[in-house]
Amino acid sequence: MQAQGSARRAYGSGSIFEVDGTWYGKWRVSGRQVKRRLGPKRTRGEADGLTKAQAEARLRELIANVGSEDLRARGTKGRARHGYTIQELGDLFIEHAREHRGLKKTTLDDYAMHLRIHLVPFFGDTPIQDIDARRIEAFAAHLSAKKGQGRRGGQSLSPKSVRNYLGSLSALLNFAVRKKWIAASPMSAIDLPTITRDAPLEELTFLEPHEVARLIAASVEGEYEELDRTLYVLATYTGLRQGELRGLRWQHVDFERSLIHVLESVTRGRRSSPKGRRRRSVPLAATAAEALLQLRAVSKWVGPEDAVFACPSTGHPMARAGIMQRYRRALVAAGLSPTFSFHDLRHTFGTTMARRGVPVGTIQAWMGHADLATTQLYMHYAPAARDAQIIDAAFAPESDANAPAIDAVVA
Repeated sequence: MQAQGSARRAYGSGSIFEVDGTWYGKWRVSGRQVKRRLGPKRTRGEADGLTKAQAEARLRELIANVGSEDLRARGTKGRARHGYTIQELGDLFIEHAREHRGLKKTTLDDYAMHLRIHLVPFFGDTPIQDIDARRIEAFAAHLSAKKGQGRRGGQSLSPKSVRNYLGSLSALLNFAVRKKWIAASPMSAIDLPTITRDAPLEELTFLEPHEVARLIAASVEGEYEELDRTLYVLATYTGLRQGELRGLRWQHVDFERSLIHVLESVTRGRRSSPKGRRRRSVPLAATAAEALLQLRAVSKWVGPEDAVFACPSTGHPMARAGIMQRYRRALVAAGLSPTFSFHDLRHTFGTTMARRGVPVGTIQAWMGHADLATTQLYMHYAPAARDAQIIDAAFAPESDANAPAIDAVVA
């Protein structure tokens, strides 16, 4: 039997220990010791059981629940005061959401990222009971002044990003309210940053058709050359996101009906449904179909459930890091700016379709946008020549025999 303790704690905060591969916790409530089984210990290198940090989080949750029950049993009218930090609250929230809410792994990872990068550095060891509207307003102001990172770094965080991080904080505080660790969430007193429709839109970046051809031709030589070439073709000819391309299986490609069924996505190494759980089908153009057939002819991973863009040695979906490294090399070799993101290939599809006069609703369906306003960004590139003719026809004098009829222009 092996017992493991933890760092020295404040009175009543309990401790965890391990006996024969099982985590246990013990603490005192009203002078009596309480002991509970927390769960099996995680096996090194496996995904089973609980890590020490997860066992700690479960202990804190049990302490809170048992402590509240004890207070109610003694008829205490006061509310139990749990001095969790935002990190501890976040750990409990994520563990609870993983077990009971069925959230996607990527969503839970986003909560963890928001905690690590924004919430914990700002709030630190402040107990959640002391996080009031004034502190949250200061946090919002801090976010608004914060500079972004990446290729467009140097710009302040957008109102939408600030709202996202405040939304994560709100979810955590609402969870604390449901657990009766705080009486009410101070978020109700917070005015969220306004996303105005008059704000200047970020300019879309995309490739011209001749630049797409140069990129495809510049695919890095080696075992991934055919994979990368086909990846660039499909990204620009279908508008699929990179995660959707990595999640594509051969059984999702319907050559007979010229369709690709977008049913899965691979993000951070995990398969899940596409963004927003919106599955769709997109047309498979002849150029894209030909590229896929050429890839299938040289790939050893061609079973129905195999990934289309499979690592040659393992059969697993190609790693994002390798895709991006080779993509940037291909951009440079093609004489293009290395600042083009892979997502700009999706923008290339959207703007090219708009230029060809494809209706906005059709583009929305093909690209899987939940909000038509997102698709409208591409419509700035739609052809306007016929619109100008319609206006001329509308104002032409009736006696002008040379003026085209509006019906003829619109038809």
